Amino acid sequence: MDEPEGDKYLEFLTSNWSDTFFFEFYTAEQLIGIAVTDLVENGFSAV
Repeated sequence: MDEPEGDKYLEFLTSNWSDTFFFEFYTAEQLIGIAVTDLVENGFSAV
């Protein structure tokens, strides 16, 4: 990916054929992880 701009990165992570969710994981107030997850017909698909 040659242009790491916000909109282009979001377009890279999402798709038009499924719903994409960003699950954020925190400890206290600190973000410690994010799961990019697509909702597909029979479950979830995570990156």
